[in-house]
Amino acid sequence: MTMARYPTELIRKRYLFDGSEVTIRPINADDASIEADFVRHLSPESRYSRLMVTLNELPMTKLRYLTDVDYDKHMAFVATLPQD
Repeated sequence: MTMARYPTELIRKRYLFDGSEVTIRPINADDASIEADFVRHLSPESRYSRLMVTLNELPMTKLRYLTDVDYDKHMAFVATLPQD
């Protein structure tokens, strides 16, 4: 995919009911490992509902599709907790 400008204006900080801070931001190709880890820890039912696959591990092509986006017609967001 072409190198699109990362839309920093879409990054938001939010707080959960327990006061924890969460950052919601557009995904980028560097997030492939955290996306793979997220999918790996989903229940089989959740994995199928979200991705229409029953595999425990996402194929690299699917992972690339989810994380290598153009921020125009194809975008996804991640919610992350601060690193300790």
